[in-house]
Amino acid sequence: GAYFNGAKCSASSTASSLLQQRNPTCDIRHYQGGQWACHHMWPLLDADQEIPWTDQPLVLRHKYRFWVQPYTEDYHTPVVLGESVGSVLLIGSPWEYDVPKCAQQQQQQQVPPGCKYDVATKTWIHTITGTVMGKKHPFVSLNNHCHAPTCLSTAVYACFPKNNATYSLEDCNASTGQLICESKPVYGHTGNTTIATKFEEAGFIAIPACIWADGLDLDGIPLHIVKTSNATEGHYGEMSGGQPWVIY
Repeated sequence: GAYFNGAKCSASSTASSLLQQRNPTCDIRHYQGGQWACHHMWPLLDADQEIPWTDQPLVLRHKYRFWVQPYTEDYHTPVVLGESVGSVLLIGSPWEYDVPKCAQQQQQQQVPPGCKYDVATKTWIHTITGTVMGKKHPFVSLNNHCHAPTCLSTAVYACFPKNNATYSLEDCNASTGQLICESKPVYGHTGNTTIATKFEEAGFIAIPACIWADGLDLDGIPLHIVKTSNATEGHYGEMSGGQPWVIY
């Protein structure tokens, strides 16, 4: 694979299409930022430039809201974050990647791989794909992490065995697989009824998770991921990471 600035891009086109698309996250010649480029106390300046605002610390405010249900030992099954036991679904580098500004590059007659214009919505759409092998931990939920408003959708297809034959990673795709989870951002205050009313707030975006009450066994099952983004404008830090909670 390719490594730089903390990025990890798989050389396998099966694992991720990023390297084959010459995505800037995987190609230093086109890199513009976004991949762990700024850490605490890291000035992104030339050596001869002064660091401004040293006496003016930046203050950020976060707003969090949690809805919880009390844990009942004789009813609930303990779960763990799949990321901690190797069940995360990553097709980025490993998380982040660049969404190119397709329209601008079309004018230069250099439309990047993965770009397609949707006539119905008058939107440029950028698509990346990747296939990973399911692990032994049954999924009870899957949150397909991505960044709004760039994020359009994430779909996960499972290639279960058919007629006593199993699928390889290379043979698993959206046509051979069964759609098990699709996530699309839901914008608050738009009257969308797919989310509870407590999320129906202007200026907020919800990404509903997929839920399996009894757990979904994906051990040894190839999983094909298709991620689409709005590429009418570019974005330097989109993510594609499926974060499951699993029975462990």
